[in-house]
Amino acid sequence: MPLADLVIIACVTMLLPLLGWAAITRTRLIGIIVGAMLVLVPVGIVFGLARGLPLPGGTDMLFAYPLAALALIAIGRSIERRSFQATTPAATAKAAYIVLALHLAGLFCLCAPAMLLMVDSEELHTSPSVLSPLPDGLTIASDEGDDCGMAVCYRNITISSTRADSTEAIERRLRDHLVERGWNLGDDASDCRKLGWLIDQRVLCLSLRSTDAGVVVQLEGSRAWA
Repeated sequence: MPLADLVIIACVTMLLPLLGWAAITRTRLIGIIVGAMLVLVPVGIVFGLARGLPLPGGTDMLFAYPLAALALIAIGRSIERRSFQATTPAATAKAAYIVLALHLAGLFCLCAPAMLLMVDSEELHTSPSVLSPLPDGLTIASDEGDDCGMAVCYRNITISSTRADSTEAIERRLRDHLVERGWNLGDDASDCRKLGWLIDQRVLCLSLRSTDAGVVVQLEGSRAWA
């Protein structure tokens, strides 16, 4: 997803929780701490997605953020009341929580369906970052790059050894490495996973194949629908 779109989504999801917290907080210390967390979480998610970091369900995390923000605000108010005896006028607090609830409902009822259509219609470009960092002694011998067409993107990456390991040893180490990273490689040495839980329904598949040059990792990224 383009960086500009990610920034817009982050601003929309972050703005009202931040304003709501500013309206009801009554202590400088807790206000700054909670406010900083309300800003840093979506900024961190956008930064990770923009840099291509393998964040599980990154787009979904942005839409789940308002729920976490509500919980964080409630915890912050509880600390203020118990530790600092700071109270917020009932009318102000009630209005802030109503606005936050409406904000949350609007995101899920209006924005989420639109994002579902936009994200799941995009091609899923594959990247060698799925394998990074490789175990010591293994290196990328060749990378054929992304080849997209008919709603599917392919990439073949050949992994070799810098220590003259056999192909069987390379595949065994690579398989163990991928299993540690959450891939459930069966007897056919392949697995598929969805990128997200709610919004991003695109699927990334991975398979291993031994050749004379090393072990070929085939990545296949497909849209939720053609």
